[in-house]
Amino acid sequence: GENLFNDRAVVMPTPHRTGPRPQTAKPQTEAIAMRAGWRWQIPLSTRVGNGYVYSSAHVSDEEAEAELRAALGDPQADARFLSMKVGRVEESWRGNCLAAGLAQGFIEPLEATALHIVIATALEFAKAYEAGGFTAQHRDAFNASIARRYEGIRDYIVAHYRLNQRTDTDYWRANAANDRLSDGLKTMMTAWFRQDGMLPANDAAYGGKRYYADASWHCLFAGYGTFPPREKLQPLPAGLGAADLEGTRGMIDACLANFPAYDPLPG
Repeated sequence: GENLFNDRAVVMPTPHRTGPRPQTAKPQTEAIAMRAGWRWQIPLSTRVGNGYVYSSAHVSDEEAEAELRAALGDPQADARFLSMKVGRVEESWRGNCLAAGLAQGFIEPLEATALHIVIATALEFAKAYEAGGFTAQHRDAFNASIARRYEGIRDYIVAHYRLNQRTDTDYWRANAANDRLSDGLKTMMTAWFRQDGMLPANDAAYGGKRYYADASWHCLFAGYGTFPPREKLQPLPAGLGAADLEGTRGMIDACLANFPAYDPLPG
């Protein structure tokens, strides 16, 4: 966890807005930057789940709670505090024991990867155990694969913070100045700014295991407004297809159909 600063969270529920223009669930989760971290807003059928993930080195529990309450319109709900120990065990499979879930490791939920890792662990273990004739023959390869998966996810999340260009708080300035980056993440950042090609860099950085596709890295770097020098930028290839915006709108409309009518009035 030395290059992921967040180690605490404060959580509290809020009701959907009621009154003459009631609010029902949105079809998406929102992740919103805060002074010393970020908060989630997850619409459920009966309430809205909220949490603020933060760095205890940059904000106290009392300050974090007050900041979350202010962002939510000062709800009366009780707050719960959670401690996060970010990292992973050295070996998920050791002897006749297999660690999964929180017994295996934890990375903050910015990319919501916990269930993904549990499923990958179960599937990869079953495959390795069967291939080895129900022995530990492939244990080392399995452990190395799970470790790379954790590290690939960690790097993608670290990049969210390292690429930020905010200067308004110590937290965001410290993240932008963070130099405790893995060789894999340094490889991806170098490829982006030099325009050497993200796909070969992705292969080199993560051993051919692209836990995040090249397009995901492109969206992350570009979304933060971090672009290569102008002389390195390349023109769009002829005939490149545009994004399927209508398809995206259709998917959102389909998600909305799962809920009663939603009134987008803010507040």
